[in-house]
Amino acid sequence: MLIEVFCPNLAEVHFPPTRDTAAIGSEHFHASKLCTRSQQLPIFNYNPGNYFYCLAGNACRLFFIGMKMTITIYHNPKCGTSRNTLAMIRNSGVEPEIIEYLKHPPSREKILELVAAMGLTVRDILRQRGTPYDELHLGEAHWTDAQLLDFIQEHPILMNRPIVITPLGTKLCRPSEVVLDILPSPQQKEFSKEDGEKVVDAHGRRVKK
Repeated sequence: MLIEVFCPNLAEVHFPPTRDTAAIGSEHFHASKLCTRSQQLPIFNYNPGNYFYCLAGNACRLFFIGMKMTITIYHNPKCGTSRNTLAMIRNSGVEPEIIEYLKHPPSREKILELVAAMGLTVRDILRQRGTPYDELHLGEAHWTDAQLLDFIQEHPILMNRPIVITPLGTKLCRPSEVVLDILPSPQQKEFSKEDGEKVVDAHGRRVKK
């Protein structure tokens, strides 16, 4: 199986000659093999998207060659967080499927599917600011999931955004840089949010706060 290895600084990376996956994590590799942005290596049992550390201490990531790159974002173009998230998806070299959920609200079944994929509850995805949340007294604990879904169907703005689906998972991306945890491909260049906060450096690495 061919795996693509992305190392931000083109550092030397070594993979054990066995099928053991124990090296993934915080361990450093000790022999040398040049890792470039397009390096393809025949190794086994490594999970795509997992981070490890190369000799230089860089956070590297594994990607399956030919991984299906379908990405979907439930997007509100008027929301800065949603716009930043979309920009980071595009900065990974992928044009996602964009669903403007206020124009095309997801069905109850789809919302439940998204909530389950994120490991959240319906209440967890409710948005309070700029919505009828307070007017409807949705902070009260007696509402059931079915009732909350009714409210979301009637007022789609109550569903928080953006929700992103990738081959590596589904996330409510707040803050927007959460999307970096589930993007199959690395960032291609430096990225800053609309407010000027730098999120990705010139090597495509996430900036530590």
